[in-house]
Amino acid sequence: MPEITYALLKPIIVKDEPGEHNMIQPSGMRRISFFGLLLLALAGCASAQLTTPEAHRAADIWQASCSFCHGIDGKPPAEWAEKGMRKFGTFGMKMGFFFGGDKMRAGIAKTIAEGKGTEMRPFKEHLTKQEIEALVRHIENL
Repeated sequence: MPEITYALLKPIIVKDEPGEHNMIQPSGMRRISFFGLLLLALAGCASAQLTTPEAHRAADIWQASCSFCHGIDGKPPAEWAEKGMRKFGTFGMKMGFFFGGDKMRAGIAKTIAEGKGTEMRPFKEHLTKQEIEALVRHIENL
């Protein structure tokens, strides 16, 4: 009779004969592997954001008009961070987009359109509504 050693989320080792080992993967491990692969696939989809002309345009606008203060990757340079410049692409921002959704997107679009304080000028005269919306999507994906 084979001796079976059970372990939580570890392979099960079945010994048929002395010195012989066959590994059996428990179903829990298969589920974890499946979800791991699913997460990797989704991450790959999320990293391939520049697929539309609007997304390319938003990236160009970010590079030309936003990155000086907010940084290429959404993290402002030290001199702007000291002034309280918002960091994009952080875990907190991602959670804000996830839970706040359209309300957060509308708030960022309003800030882009109307500006904020004396440091950020309004862009409503320079960008269309569609460009502002694309820029918000770009910020969300930083």
